[in-house]
Amino acid sequence: ATFTGGSGTSALTFSYTVAGGENSSDLAVTAFNLPGGATVRNAAANDADVSGAATNPAGVLAVDTLAPTVTIGTDDSALKIGDVAHLTFTLSEASTTFTSGDVAFTGGTLSNFAGSGTSYTADFTPTPGSTAGATVNVAAGAFTDAAGNGNIAATQLTMTVDTVAPAVTSVTYPVGDGTLMAGETVILTVNFSENV
Repeated sequence: ATFTGGSGTSALTFSYTVAGGENSSDLAVTAFNLPGGATVRNAAANDADVSGAATNPAGVLAVDTLAPTVTIGTDDSALKIGDVAHLTFTLSEASTTFTSGDVAFTGGTLSNFAGSGTSYTADFTPTPGSTAGATVNVAAGAFTDAAGNGNIAATQLTMTVDTVAPAVTSVTYPVGDGTLMAGETVILTVNFSENV
């Protein structure tokens, strides 16, 4: 900590800047060490007894430098016609700022977003008539934890999509005179737009 003021008064102030990775459920003063040659004295030149400075001040002062994370899950990663994927968003720390607007997605629509704290859910419906894949993501800094730390970007969720129904493209039969007699068999071939 750095001395910031209070000379000539009964209350000295010090400043300490928290560095990344320094976390505590309740910050405590563990030592009061003066740099070489520095003293704390009253007007009569009596050295102060600073042994009582190493203490846990009243109240709770939590230090949180950890950025929250979010894990995206799904119950269906291969979507077809009529499917709806039920998504889960699991946060490493509770957040009151995580909303549906923080979720980026392609290849469909997001609905029924709900949840609180560390657990959220939503439904994802793939785009009709599509074979393009779908993605769901949460970018870095989209939401914060209680201390105001922005989140780390999620690992993007990818899902395959095939919402194109196979369609009949043609019906063929062997070339002949086009006339069948009783007892003859014809082989019809029904061709589709994709493998069935």
